[in-house]
Amino acid sequence: MKIGIQTIGTKGDVKPYLALADGLISKGHQVRLIVASTDNKNYISGNSDLTIEHIGRKYYQSDWIKEFIGIWSKSESEQSSISLAKQFEPVLAELIASAKKLCEECDVVMGNQLQYPLICTAEKTSTPFVAFSMMHSIFPSKYLTPQGLPDLGRYINSSWWAIVSLAVNKVFKQSINKFRVSENLSPVKNVLKEVWISNSLNLIAVSSVFSKSAPDWKNIFVCGNIHGDGDTGYPEIPLSLREFFDAGAPPVYFTIGSCVNYLENSLDSIVKIFFNAAKLAGCRAIIQADWAVVDESIPHDSDIYRIDSISHKDVFPHCAIIVHHGSHGSSHMATYCGCPSIVIPYAFDQPFWAKELKKAGVGGTPLHRRDVTATTLANEIKRILQSPIMKKRAEYLSDVMKNENGVDKAVGLLENYFDKIELRKE
Repeated sequence: MKIGIQTIGTKGDVKPYLALADGLISKGHQVRLIVASTDNKNYISGNSDLTIEHIGRKYYQSDWIKEFIGIWSKSESEQSSISLAKQFEPVLAELIASAKKLCEECDVVMGNQLQYPLICTAEKTSTPFVAFSMMHSIFPSKYLTPQGLPDLGRYINSSWWAIVSLAVNKVFKQSINKFRVSENLSPVKNVLKEVWISNSLNLIAVSSVFSKSAPDWKNIFVCGNIHGDGDTGYPEIPLSLREFFDAGAPPVYFTIGSCVNYLENSLDSIVKIFFNAAKLAGCRAIIQADWAVVDESIPHDSDIYRIDSISHKDVFPHCAIIVHHGSHGSSHMATYCGCPSIVIPYAFDQPFWAKELKKAGVGGTPLHRRDVTATTLANEIKRILQSPIMKKRAEYLSDVMKNENGVDKAVGLLENYFDKIELRKE
């Protein structure tokens, strides 16, 4: 079977597809991956049989980023919805062109629910579309509540989802229907049900420690944690870092990942908060940042290790706590490595994952990016370090995640679906 995959976003949006592609190739399938990297990274695979094509390089540059940052001045709910819709604008033409190419050349196409150019093109060309989601909170169920809403029973939950559908329509319906009409497709009435949920197959790349499949889901499956055997393109752990690990207590790791591209203020401001929080908490620390552009007035300290980039999977197991922005990838990797999290969410799905980590018993109190100070962060670090409960919980969930085999489950579900396609052709 020839599978075409299209994704847009940063590392956390791309890595699960790389892992899934490797799993499919190992079973003899052909995979073509098209990436619109909003952080301008060049994603590579150790698998020579995987074809990766990058698009949108000339758009995701500083001028666009500056305009995009203006969204952060809005409320949190507006940030998430507007930014999700707006990130398609610079590369819409390339997304459409690559979607048409994939549908022409492949037996099945895959992508995130938000990628309406691919979804609509698949519908027009009668190409089976499989949705691959990094969030479980967008699938309606009377057994589950939408993000941030209380569970008041099955009947009320259905009403919650009706309200969410109206909100999704408000943000996405106009642009989706504009594209559908241009492609001679009928307009949709409900984006959530008619576009975001595939009639064929929906795979959720989320660990079972955060979500289980709901009883009333049809063709919707939680696969478990999906990750590769390691991060590609990163250097090995340097000797100096290994010596740092051996020199004292496990450090606290500080990072804001891809959100460094969307900072309203300079990188210096968050790095200073991290540095001062570590000193106030009395902990050893690793701070990940582009140190070449950080204010030189931040002093060097033997208890604080500076790193530009490193494989999180290699480093997190040596750490006590991970302070991060709350992306799907960082949330899963911190838990997979047995580490509690403290989340400073920015936008997108990050406030959601901050709450999910706390609900799972492995996340501290989320600290809003506008209000966080070195003192509030230090207090949260001390609270977690002084209580072993959260660390033990993280270690338990780590064992669960390491036995999930999310890639194998996803590939198995896909191959069952491929068999149904072949039967229909016969």
